[in-house]
Amino acid sequence: FIQNDRRDLAIQALNRARQGEDPETMHASRAMGDLLFNAGRNETAARLYADILAASPEDQAVRLRLAETHLRLDQLDEAGEVLDDPSVQDSSTAKRGKALIARQDNDLPTAMRLVNQLIAAEPERADLYLHRGSILARQEGRTQTAIEDLERSLALNPDSTLARLTLANLLAESG
Repeated sequence: FIQNDRRDLAIQALNRARQGEDPETMHASRAMGDLLFNAGRNETAARLYADILAASPEDQAVRLRLAETHLRLDQLDEAGEVLDDPSVQDSSTAKRGKALIARQDNDLPTAMRLVNQLIAAEPERADLYLHRGSILARQEGRTQTAIEDLERSLALNPDSTLARLTLANLLAESG
């Protein structure tokens, strides 16, 4: 990670580069968006990604990063609009984002279908079991299956504080 003072210098340099950048490629804007995204400056990153996407609507990588940024900002409707583009429908990032949106909208069958597709494609991803366990925990009679998924998540990533916390809360609630 870039230290704060170096990050600020990088931002200054990229701002200068953006002034003369090629509007077709927008390389400096892309680099700036990624730097801001990685630094957690999501509002500014979202504006940059939206500008890049407006100039290059076919750019799937920028579309997915914009959706991720909207999800970080809890802007689910905006993320959903970005992910509705047919060019990204089959990507794992789009499915993960749509599953998060479905879970927030309490559309648990859709969320489960998408997470199950992701797990089938990438069965060693701890975050997917955490996600599915969280969905299962909200369904009547699925507590044991949720616990199993959360334990699987922890087996794959024993350092996951979120998985531990989710499992602890579920165990406490289930008695």
